[in-house]
Amino acid sequence: MKLENLRKEIDKIDENLVLLLGRRLDVVKKIAKVKKRDNLPAEDKIREKEVLTKVKQLGDMVGLNSQWLIKIFQLIIKESKRFTSHGLPFRR
Repeated sequence: MKLENLRKEIDKIDENLVLLLGRRLDVVKKIAKVKKRDNLPAEDKIREKEVLTKVKQLGDMVGLNSQWLIKIFQLIIKESKRFTSHGLPFRR
């Protein structure tokens, strides 16, 4: 295996991660609209816990460090809430 080929593989994975995060934020935006329309609270701690539990389970299944994954998803959730609560744009 050549280093260059491995780096190209990482680049493709990174591209997919960015695209998936973009899709996730698009869905977050739709959820925020539904919550506003239905007069629901923006924050849902129960749902956040469910997401983190599921992420931990998935990580355990594939042998990833659960603390590492939880930190990543806590940041994703935090930024999703920041976008929706402050009306920040999801796209440039």
